[in-house]
Amino acid sequence: MRRTAPSSVAILAALLAACGGTAPKPTPPHPAGGADAAPAAPGVGTFVTPGAQRWAETEPLPPTPLEQHLRLALHRAIEPPPALDCLAREYAAAFAALQTDPDPGAVDQMAAHCGYWTRPAVAQAVTGADVVALERYVATLPPALRERPVAVGAARGADGRVTAAFLAGPAELTLAPVPRKGAGRLEGRLLRGDGVVELWIDDAEGPRELKLARGPTGDFQGSIPASAGPARVELVRRHGRFRHTLALLEVGGPGPAGYTVRAAPEGPAQPADLAAGLGEQINAARTTAGLPALTLEPRLASVLHDWMRRLPERKTPQAPPGMLDDRGWPYARLRFAFTTGVDAAQAAQLLLQTPTGHWVVTGPEAGQLAIGVRPYARGGGFDAVIVSLVRFAAVPAAEARPRLLARVNALRGEAGHAPLAGDAGLDARAQALADAALAGQTKWPEVVPTLMQQVRDGKLVRGSFAAGALTAVALDSAPLADEANALAPEMSVIGFGVAGGPLPGGGAPRYLIVYLVAQALPTPAATN
Repeated sequence: MRRTAPSSVAILAALLAACGGTAPKPTPPHPAGGADAAPAAPGVGTFVTPGAQRWAETEPLPPTPLEQHLRLALHRAIEPPPALDCLAREYAAAFAALQTDPDPGAVDQMAAHCGYWTRPAVAQAVTGADVVALERYVATLPPALRERPVAVGAARGADGRVTAAFLAGPAELTLAPVPRKGAGRLEGRLLRGDGVVELWIDDAEGPRELKLARGPTGDFQGSIPASAGPARVELVRRHGRFRHTLALLEVGGPGPAGYTVRAAPEGPAQPADLAAGLGEQINAARTTAGLPALTLEPRLASVLHDWMRRLPERKTPQAPPGMLDDRGWPYARLRFAFTTGVDAAQAAQLLLQTPTGHWVVTGPEAGQLAIGVRPYARGGGFDAVIVSLVRFAAVPAAEARPRLLARVNALRGEAGHAPLAGDAGLDARAQALADAALAGQTKWPEVVPTLMQQVRDGKLVRGSFAAGALTAVALDSAPLADEANALAPEMSVIGFGVAGGPLPGGGAPRYLIVYLVAQALPTPAATN
């Protein structure tokens, strides 16, 4: 009798799951027919079920006699989604043909065929000589697994032996059926857990977040736009910087005709080699998309490798310690994504297939990459965390002011307004307050009121005037288009203050931009 090692569990799914247990229960007598009760596996890459036409399918897959027998042996009290029973039979057929777990990419294709919306959180498969052997195995299943809604699939291999697969989903949500083609709606309910739920899509326009209405009792609704070609829709739960995939649907396409299998490389792989290979694959994808390659931050590798090794011990993820650049500064932005695979090529492929993973590594502001790896304890493959980093580039105020002025005047020109002129005196006033805010001497909410009072007390300008303050990770991405005061048509002169670096209290570095805009400057006589 041969059983597999547990399949790799998505990192955050494993961390956020919670379950209890009881002692195994006795199994009923096995049915007549034994191994003949299971359908024969047709071979690697071929589906054994008709699949489903919709995601979250509600039409049940009739069980075979052996599957029904194993369901009774499990004494399962909660029925899993029918699509998961379909996936369990596909998993069993694949294991019967391969005599090892199918790789994550193959499981994704099986799930797409069956209309299941995610990779199973737990997958156990076993091959035995007869039904009695399978019964013995059922009695050894962990109580925590047996208390969950477990799907059961069975298939007979070419050697006549019988394979059974036991799959458990995340048990975090329920989903209503979703059409595979055309516009549709995503509706469901969260059953457990916390965090903010988001809906993302990746299609010809690229990865982006969609609107998702959330109710007070865990229900949610969102619209899926029609797409000219295949699109991937992802429901995620966000905890701080981390996003955990709850559901991943491919809509607009015909669905897979079969599944492909990747064999794990022989021999143990070193985390450094896996991380380097994954970085090369990500940069190859960026090059294909016309994006510049990202540099790897080797200083952070050991930190992330160790963090990945310890991560399953924690119930909720915390940001890795020591994520500092060579100046000892925090990075201006860190975005985390997780993936898995039997090799670097598959791990990159699965990463880019999720809208949020694609967004993390192809975002226009990404500058560097850091990668942490945890090889599987048994068998080939690994889990990985990919961190997209933005290293804060401090630009001196004297260089920053003309760049900001040029951007403001470009926006004013688009609106048909006259350009603004800079003024050294207004620059000095704004700069003093920007420096004081970065040093923690003036609280950020008090900057604009303080500057406005200084203008009134000192009669520094004529006519109408206004002030503004904003923050930015990068100077050229400062949201100046939102600054109505700087774009007001009656204004003619502006002063900028720019200070950049770690925020007070050790916060992530940012640019603090303060500006004062006025209708006119006072005449020399008016200042006496």
